[in-house]
Amino acid sequence: MITLQVASSHYAPLRYDSPERLYSYGRQIEIILEIKPQHVLEIGIGNGFVSRYLRDCGVRVTTLDLDAKLKPSVYGSVIDLPFAGNCFDTISCCEVLEHLPYEIVPHALAELARVAAKQIVLSVPDVSPYFQWKYDLSVLGQSYGLRSLQFWSWGKQHTFDGEHYWELGKRGHSLRNFISALQSAGLAAYSWQRAVGNPYHRFFVTTKDL
Repeated sequence: MITLQVASSHYAPLRYDSPERLYSYGRQIEIILEIKPQHVLEIGIGNGFVSRYLRDCGVRVTTLDLDAKLKPSVYGSVIDLPFAGNCFDTISCCEVLEHLPYEIVPHALAELARVAAKQIVLSVPDVSPYFQWKYDLSVLGQSYGLRSLQFWSWGKQHTFDGEHYWELGKRGHSLRNFISALQSAGLAAYSWQRAVGNPYHRFFVTTKDL
């Protein structure tokens, strides 16, 4: 049984939409538009920023959330999606899975794989160490980027904080293990990069194993 963790007021834009979160919105939108989907299912509507933008770009979007007060298109849970198989060519499920106990995440991933016809865009928190660089030199030109320093889990065990049951980089929750969970659900991750402007969010782009 999945229950709500925060009130709908939690997503008030002036409080919720930090510069880092706005960057993540931008990265999420950029990834989705690069895929050029006809119909997107967005799981976890938040304050509606992403779905509004995608619709303004001409993308058909259906939203799903556990909180009816957020006014999603469909009320429901990621662990029991009320849709037929292969009915959305792209699913976006960003900053959602960490709100589930990790033992049921594989089931949620299997549901995503069942409903998606093509790609799934995911993001989850990642607290592993990293370094960033940025330079603008007349000889070398411009460059910026980010590299994680750890592929395995490290540090302390994550303690449920009222919202997150787990985060990548904490003991027992490595990037390697999460990619294995994707593969077990029939998903092949061909990109798993952290957002340069918000390294706390790691994005995955996956395709179904056909």
